[in-house]
Amino acid sequence: MIDPIKKDGNPVLTIYCAAGLGAPVEMLAREYEELYGIKVELIYGSSGDLRTQIKSQGKGDIYIPGDPRFLEEIDYTLSQKIAYHFPVLIVNNTEGDHLKTIPDLANSDLSLILVKPDSTALGLLTEEIISGIGLDQDLDHRLYGRVATANQVPLYVSLGRGGAGICWYSNYLMYEDELVTIDLPIHLQKQVPVTGVVLSSSHNSEKARKFLLYLQSERAKEVFIDWGYRL
Repeated sequence: MIDPIKKDGNPVLTIYCAAGLGAPVEMLAREYEELYGIKVELIYGSSGDLRTQIKSQGKGDIYIPGDPRFLEEIDYTLSQKIAYHFPVLIVNNTEGDHLKTIPDLANSDLSLILVKPDSTALGLLTEEIISGIGLDQDLDHRLYGRVATANQVPLYVSLGRGGAGICWYSNYLMYEDELVTIDLPIHLQKQVPVTGVVLSSSHNSEKARKFLLYLQSERAKEVFIDWGYRL
């Protein structure tokens, strides 16, 4: 029988990773491959879609959703907190001179680009933020559209496809030359833990455990901080 965790004779780790976390995890995965000779296959998507995939296929080694609430209904043998991320309200920098506060945004006619509310970690917070800053009353009128993953929000806003949006701070940093942020009220400035788990389906649980430990190493901490995460 062919070992499902080997490719060309070398071990392979299959990791389901929320798309919004892709930049630091991708960088660390490639460094890990160079250091230890273990191939890392990253599968990206929304936290909800990845959870569905894991449950239906019953395979894989590690799952890293954007919010630990997506670990419900997932069988795993080990969990490790990796970092924290937090949402920010962004606008295109062409609007930044006259849009500096939430009332400025509320009194404008800017449209919003938001993530889908149910399938992403950010979606769980976005609806609360929209309601908390009073933009839910005319959301149908303001809504430019919804996207599947958090990292698509700053891309769309930077291209002018939606004048404002909500994304993770780490996603904003990739487009900070084209965007500005508007401060959220303190009670809405929430941080969400990023937690990785070794799946019960893993045929390579010890190597999966070691990769999660690497995501907690001093080198990993530097990378996550550089990408706008908190520890």
